[in-house]
Amino acid sequence: MSEMNPMNSRSAENLALHIKLANEAYAGHLDELECPGCRKPAVSVWFTNPAEDFYRTWFLCTACKFHTRAQNTEKPPFFSEGRRRADLEELDSDIIKKAIFKQPRDKDTRANCDEKTKLLQCRLNSQQ
Repeated sequence: MSEMNPMNSRSAENLALHIKLANEAYAGHLDELECPGCRKPAVSVWFTNPAEDFYRTWFLCTACKFHTRAQNTEKPPFFSEGRRRADLEELDSDIIKKAIFKQPRDKDTRANCDEKTKLLQCRLNSQQ
């Protein structure tokens, strides 16, 4: 029987905690989420819309330096103007402008890519 690599175990746990955050945001829980870093209920969800058809979801902890973001394939269900952060939107806009690999401009091609991404997300969720 082979031993589980502790690094793989930590990576799997870290991935599971990030997926949990994404699922919480998708369910509409936008404040006081458990931080994967400090484990305190101090993560809030913020959104950006740095370009047409581009949406990002940010997770920021107020108790430690933890932060991460997700690239959405569509407008998040709880996206609102009150949850937009101009500072994060500017950062996301700069990232998009500097990206080496650009998102396809053709909506049909983008839709096909989005379906593949959703399939990958479903596979990751089923492994939890």
